[in-house]
Amino acid sequence: MPGGPVSKFMTDVVLTVIPNSDLFSVADIFLKHNFRRMPVVEGKKLVGQISRRDVLRAIQDSTNYDMDTEEINGYITQEMKGSLSK
Repeated sequence: MPGGPVSKFMTDVVLTVIPNSDLFSVADIFLKHNFRRMPVVEGKKLVGQISRRDVLRAIQDSTNYDMDTEEINGYITQEMKGSLSK
């Protein structure tokens, strides 16, 4: 049976974002580092977390466009959409 301390299994490279981070910047971080979630902090206080899916949905909602429109596809490729929705 597998076991052991969390430190044996955790990701030790942690990037954080702040609550007013730009969605596209956060999307870039997800793509470059292949994270699924990131902590959201204010100063040293953890105030939440954001996921790839949260970012994808927020971009779609904020643009009021279907994700297949030309404007969004100019920035978010099919590969990025697939990666963000994992």
